[in-house]
Amino acid sequence: MTTNTINAHDITAEEFEIQRLLGRRITPEVIATFQIESRLNGWQYPTPGGGLRWKNFDSGATPKYQWLDGKSESAGSLYYADDLKDQIAMSGGVCWYVSGEPDVWAMRSALIPHVFSGFTEKVINPNFSDFLHSMGVKRLYIAPDLDETGAAFACKVAAALLGTGIELDCRQLPAELGEHGDIGKAWIKDNSQTPFIYYLLGLPRWYPEPEKPKVQTPLVVSTGEWSDIPADYRKKIMDACGVTKIKPDGFSNLVLCRIHNEEKPSAHFHETKGLYCFHEMKWYKWIEVGAVLGIEPFKQEKPTVILASPQLAVEAQRELIRLGFTALCRLLDELYQQGLAGGEVLTVKEIDATCPNLSPWTIRQAVKQAKGKGYFLREIPPSNAGRYGEGKTLKKSEKKKNSKSKGRPAKRIQVPDLTRLYAALNVQPETWQTDLPAYSRQNAAQYRAEVMAAKIRHKAGEYYIKQLTKPMGISPKTLRTYCKRANIEVTPRFDKRLMRTADDIQSLPEDARELAEWRREGKFKGAVWLETLDGKYKFAPTQEGAARAGRDGRAFRLVKQLANHYKASKP
Repeated sequence: MTTNTINAHDITAEEFEIQRLLGRRITPEVIATFQIESRLNGWQYPTPGGGLRWKNFDSGATPKYQWLDGKSESAGSLYYADDLKDQIAMSGGVCWYVSGEPDVWAMRSALIPHVFSGFTEKVINPNFSDFLHSMGVKRLYIAPDLDETGAAFACKVAAALLGTGIELDCRQLPAELGEHGDIGKAWIKDNSQTPFIYYLLGLPRWYPEPEKPKVQTPLVVSTGEWSDIPADYRKKIMDACGVTKIKPDGFSNLVLCRIHNEEKPSAHFHETKGLYCFHEMKWYKWIEVGAVLGIEPFKQEKPTVILASPQLAVEAQRELIRLGFTALCRLLDELYQQGLAGGEVLTVKEIDATCPNLSPWTIRQAVKQAKGKGYFLREIPPSNAGRYGEGKTLKKSEKKKNSKSKGRPAKRIQVPDLTRLYAALNVQPETWQTDLPAYSRQNAAQYRAEVMAAKIRHKAGEYYIKQLTKPMGISPKTLRTYCKRANIEVTPRFDKRLMRTADDIQSLPEDARELAEWRREGKFKGAVWLETLDGKYKFAPTQEGAARAGRDGRAFRLVKQLANHYKASKP
C-alpha cells in the first residue's frame, strides 16, 4: 500500500522499489540503518544472525519472505537494530515486540527505536525471556495483527513471560484497519500531528490468555526383536534429531538429515532400521548417524541363551538348511520333538520307530549327511556287552569274527547335545521359540518354507528380501514359492515422491551411463524408476527419463521399492 502515485517510467527499478518503501512512510534513515536494498520485486536486508533475507513488496504474493542464502537462521530468531539495548535503557526498560521486519521499520520511522520482531508469529524463541533480561526489558508492549495468527501470537508471548517478572502490555489495534491489519498499516494511515507512540498507548488494553504448554508424549522406541541396536541408543539418536513421534508403521515424523546438514526436513527414521534420506534415497545405519552426532558407540554382547526345553532353535534350522542338510535338520528336529535329549544312543531301526513323521529314506539320508561330522549325529563304535564286558570296544579281528558268526552289528547313533550343536554351527539362539507344525517335517520343501516363515510368524513387519533369503541360502524366487507354501501374505511397499521442480529433476543422474555409475557407488540401491501418476508408463530414473515422463506437461513421480511387509495370513 502506498500514499503517493509513482511514475515507474521516470525512475529505475531499484529506485522504484525504494520509492515503495518511502510510500510506506519508511524514512531514509531507517533504510540506511537496516541496509535495505532493492531486489527484483521486493527488498533484501541483512539480519542479526548474518543471514540475508528478502521481502516481497506484495504481502499477498508467494513467496512473501525468502532466505537468499538458504535458511541461515531458525524460525525462533529475532530481528532488531544494533542499538536495541541502548534504546531500551534510554526508554527505562520498555520495549515493543512487533510481528515482522516491516513493522520494525515502521516503528523506527515513527521514532520508536526500542523495538524488535521475530521472523514468524508462529514460533517464540525458546530463550525468549533470557533475551529480554539480557536487554534489560522490564515491560514488553505488543499490538498483535488483526487475525487468528495475531491472537495466537499474543497468547504465545503471554505464556513465554509467565513467571519471568517482565510485565506484558497488550494493545488492541482498531478494526478499521481491516482484516490482517497491523502496525505498519496503522503507521501509514496515521495523519495526526501527535507522536505515533501516543496513538499506540491510547489503544484499548486487553489480556491474552497464556497458551497452555503442549504435553510432550514420551517417545517410545520398540526393542525391535530382530534389531541388534539397543533401544536406548536408537532413542538417543532420534532425540538428537528432533523425532517427536513414531507412527504405527514404524516411521517417524520428518526431520533434518544430519548426514548432509540440510536446512529443511528431508529424512525420517524407522524405529529399527535407521535413517532414510529422501535426498539420496538411501538408508543410513544407526552407527553411521550416531558417529555424525558424536554419540558414544554402544557395546553389546549377545547373552548366552539356555532354552527351557530341548528343541532345535530356528537359527540352527536355517543354518543346517543353508549348508544343504535339510534331511539332517528334519531328523534332529523330530528327535528333539519326540522328547529325546542330547547324549542318548539309538540304532537306526530305533530312530525309524521313534520318528513317525519321517520316511526311512529320509532317516538314512540324514545319517549319511552327518557322516564324518561327529558334532551332529555321532556314530558309536560297536561293542560286545556280553562276552567281552559292558562297553568294551571290539578289535578288528574280533569284529570280523563277530560279523561272520552273528551278522553285522547294528549301527548306533548318539543324539547331539544342543549346546555343542549350536557351537559347531556358530549360531546364537534367540530367547523366543517356534514349534513348526509336525506335518511340515514330512516334506522337505514344506519344512524349509515353515522355517523361513517362523520369524515372520513371530513378528510380522517389513523385511528386506536378503534378510529372509541369506540365512537359508535360497533365491528370491524360492522365497516367493515358500511364502505361498507357508501361507504368508506379502504386501509390496513403495516410496513415491512427486517430481515438482527443476531441482527435483536435477537431483537425478543425467543418463543411463551416469545411472550405472550411481548404482556402483551406492547412490541408487534397489528398484527405482519414474512413472506417470496413473502408473501406466514407467521410465528410467534419469534426467532423460524425466524429459520423456513429463512430455506434454504430464505429471510424474519418482518411485523406490521399499522392503516388503510380511505377515501370516489367516487360515
